[in-house]
Amino acid sequence: MRVVFFGTPDVASVALRALLERHEVVAVVTQPDRPAGRARAPLPGPVKTLAAQSGLPVLQPGSPRDPGFAEALAAHRPEALAIVAYGHILPVEVLEVAPAVNVHFSLLPRYRGAAPVQRALMDGVTETGVTTFLLEPTVDTGPILMQEPVRIDPEETAGDLLARLAPLGARMLVESLDAVSSGAGTGSSQDPALASPAPKIKPEEALINWSWPAERIANLVRALNPSPVAWTMFRGRRLNLWRARSLEGAGEGAGDPGRVLGGVSSGFAVSAGSGAVWPLELQPEGKRRMSVEEFVRGYRPAPTDRLGPGEPSGT
Repeated sequence: MRVVFFGTPDVASVALRALLERHEVVAVVTQPDRPAGRARAPLPGPVKTLAAQSGLPVLQPGSPRDPGFAEALAAHRPEALAIVAYGHILPVEVLEVAPAVNVHFSLLPRYRGAAPVQRALMDGVTETGVTTFLLEPTVDTGPILMQEPVRIDPEETAGDLLARLAPLGARMLVESLDAVSSGAGTGSSQDPALASPAPKIKPEEALINWSWPAERIANLVRALNPSPVAWTMFRGRRLNLWRARSLEGAGEGAGDPGRVLGGVSSGFAVSAGSGAVWPLELQPEGKRRMSVEEFVRGYRPAPTDRLGPGEPSGT
């Protein structure tokens, strides 16, 4: 089956590899190269890199709505379009070129939108999954082709979970395209009454609110790892939290959100709206990521310290 693949990040490159083993991929559509590194030089994404290694034509429109893009796509005579984490909504003129099968990392209609994995972890749910469906002009509403549930581990980050979901999505994409090719892939309608949104994470959502319950804060931390990373302020400078755990009990100073509670050489706790948060991996501004043990040795957080924007630093 002649397929044009749409995708950009690592999770999409896993699916492209699987397609190359089963179908005839005639072209790849990916987002333009983005500045990266200290030099801010434009670098290709993982999908473009794999496409170049495989000798595939690559299309990089600024937007799939760009004039002439639909025509350039049609020139490759695809029998299907395969989409995994491309990063743009496809317009009607593109969807008219060929049937489009999309891989979505949730159990649709739950978590429709750009950040289904992050939103599920932020909500603290214990199950998610992968859905393949036929694209329509509206976001994540098309007929479902395949669906498989996946259990979420208690302290799993978004990066960890996506790494587990990616190969499952790749297999389901190949099988869904097989079904479309045979004429069996028509799909079943979604129930809009069960729909929930999963919009893109806004930068301001990464700032930790210490008045939240500890479990909610810990869920935010794991949901935003590896990007955009939850953060707070410590002694007047930004402090990223990469991993953290919620604690039911709390010691002296509990009930004062953001206050550092009594810690030990192996770590420390921070008071939340209810309970406390035990940081596990941190990154002070301008420094590398480090374990909580390394952070305690270097910075010696004390009960006179408070985490959060606009708070006075400790002594």
